[in-house]
Amino acid sequence: MGSSHALSNGNEGQELTELVRAFELMNSCSIAISAVVSMRNKSQDMLWTIVAVPVETDEQALTAWDCASAACWGSEYKALKAVLSTLLYRLDFQLAEKEFARALPSS
Repeated sequence: MGSSHALSNGNEGQELTELVRAFELMNSCSIAISAVVSMRNKSQDMLWTIVAVPVETDEQALTAWDCASAACWGSEYKALKAVLSTLLYRLDFQLAEKEFARALPSS
């Protein structure tokens, strides 16, 4: 998910779409992103949430995969791309943990 470009090429909407779609393809999932205005430290802030749901239709695979989610506060970042990148990194970490847990031999 890293980039050799330090700044946006000017079409942030397209970049964000490509970033999410690449994540979906790599992880065989669908991504849902939401934002709500909420109070934090006595001021309004945006709480961003991301959820990954498997596109797998096999019942056993769905149970093993489970869904994953992450959240962050918008005021902690200066750009929407930073918010989305943070959410995807956190989500990727959760998915990796689940994958490693499934790969461990049962006792």
